[in-house]
Amino acid sequence: MATSSFFRNVNITTAKQAQRLVSALEQAEKKRGEEITMSRSVHEVKREQAKEVFAKIKWS
Repeated sequence: MATSSFFRNVNITTAKQAQRLVSALEQAEKKRGEEITMSRSVHEVKREQAKEVFAKIKWS
């Protein structure tokens, strides 16, 4: 999910809308993300390392 989607205003004007929002949040809380297993080796790089790698790429 894109981070910007968390910064939306929600206007609730009726009790039914409030109830639906609370219900949706409760349902979302119950759902867990699926466990995944990486099929390839993975390692994290620091920001500076990533900059070095992308600096070497010739963008056309």
